[in-house]
Amino acid sequence: MPRDVPQRRKPAGKATQSASGRALDDLLCRLSDAAEARPLPVAELRSALTQLGPARGDDLLPALETFLARPLPPVQAGRLTLASDVFRAFTGQPLFHPDLAGMLCRHSSGFLVAALDSPSWLLEKDHPLHVLASMLAEQARGWYPEHVRAAEVADAMIDWLQGLTAGDSPQSVLERARGWQSQFAHRQQILTSRLIEAELGGLKLARVRERVAGSVSRLVAGRQLPDFIVRQLMDEWLPGLQWLLLQQGEQGPEWPEVTRLFGLLVWTLQPGLAQGPTAEKWQRVSAEVRQALPDVLPRFIRDEQSRNMIEEQVAMAHLALQGERELCYIDLPSLQGATLLDAVDARLSRDLMDEINNLSEQTWFRDASGGRFRLLLKDATYQQLVFVNQAGVKAFADSFDGFALKLSTGEVRALTGQDSLWTLLGVRLQELRADAETLAAARQQQAERERARQQALADAERVEQAHQQEHARLEAAAASRQAQARQKLRLKITGLPLGSWLDFNGSTGTARLKLAVILPSSGKYVFVDSQGGNRQALSREELLEQLLSGDVSFVGEDLRFDDTLDRLVDGLAQ
Repeated sequence: MPRDVPQRRKPAGKATQSASGRALDDLLCRLSDAAEARPLPVAELRSALTQLGPARGDDLLPALETFLARPLPPVQAGRLTLASDVFRAFTGQPLFHPDLAGMLCRHSSGFLVAALDSPSWLLEKDHPLHVLASMLAEQARGWYPEHVRAAEVADAMIDWLQGLTAGDSPQSVLERARGWQSQFAHRQQILTSRLIEAELGGLKLARVRERVAGSVSRLVAGRQLPDFIVRQLMDEWLPGLQWLLLQQGEQGPEWPEVTRLFGLLVWTLQPGLAQGPTAEKWQRVSAEVRQALPDVLPRFIRDEQSRNMIEEQVAMAHLALQGERELCYIDLPSLQGATLLDAVDARLSRDLMDEINNLSEQTWFRDASGGRFRLLLKDATYQQLVFVNQAGVKAFADSFDGFALKLSTGEVRALTGQDSLWTLLGVRLQELRADAETLAAARQQQAERERARQQALADAERVEQAHQQEHARLEAAAASRQAQARQKLRLKITGLPLGSWLDFNGSTGTARLKLAVILPSSGKYVFVDSQGGNRQALSREELLEQLLSGDVSFVGEDLRFDDTLDRLVDGLAQ
């Protein structure tokens, strides 16, 4: 990514940004539905983050907005969330002990403020904060709570982060961190140099003990031996074999012959072989062993009395086995330097041993208890490994075989696969881009659905308007027809001649009455039946309403008169 250009003040008071910075802010805005707002002062945000302390992770932004009693602008909220997510993912890797990761996250305000102040560290791979993050990872590699200088290292790392929170420049904090790391590494170097000098002298002896213990364990391979032979083995054979290896090594002429004789001796001391189908072989091999002992024992056991005792005890054991006399058998005690594989006469795979041979010094490991240690010394000659903790103090030593066995069982694991802060930042930005694209597509689909909904609403509104207009037209037409009918009836009533017959429809039936008189004073129409009774008096409007409702109807209407009325009403309407 290109670097940010140096910040200069615009007349309006806003800092200029690089194209990458604008692209980042645009991406963060696209991920937010909130309206853009005026950025809050960085000093205010720094103070709030410092006072919040442990608030971090998914609850950081809500906690900060609650503390400030206002929402953050989208750009600042996005930068804060991005920086928090990346730093949390960085310290959440296996390289960081969980206790240390928690402490660093609680003091990560400086990294967050730097992202709020300027997004440059989010966009520049060689920014001082990325270098500082690498230094944090380097110190975290060997940190675990139980080692003697754990508190000192954790305090130093926290001090760097607190310097950022206090407003120190990333470059000045980086220089301070480099100075501390240089002094720490110098003290480590002094301790490890002395340790190497001390360990080199003991590696050969450790290898000899391991080789003898492994060879004896493999030759015995879990079988029991008479108790007096076991005591003899521990007191005489083991020291003698170690001395022989120290003097001549495994490539000397004596070692193969001595180990072969010991293997044959172990076989002849197993119960039940002196009888049955193996009796003949047992007689031959046991005689060969007793015959070879006086010649072989002096090569690694100097004391003549001890050699004589061994010969006598072996002969006594053979005689007891041949005579089927009972012997007390016991297990061989665990030998210093022997492994589980030696006890079952097994070998590690070639691939695993190649992995051990390819181990580089300075590689860090962790065990099941959480301890951290690094490989300080690998001696291929004696196949020994020496490990130290973060302070440079010896953690333990082991053989190639022993450490390979620990790796194969998962008791020990290499600390590898650490991603840098820059790598994790790139991964997070790719995720944000994907989220933005998904969100944009969802918003576009929503907008299209909204446009379709609005179009459907508009169409429905137009249809409704058309329906309303048609209804209004029909109502107007009906009203016009009703008005015409009313006017027609009014004219007809006005010209109604005396003696006109009308039917009055009531609940008891229809009564036919004729217009007898029109009273000028009240304007009422008086109707009577043919006998002059059943008198009905109605005003003009009452008669009009009853004619309209059908309660009263004309009898024997003159069609010509109706046509004349229709023409008259139509003329008035026009």
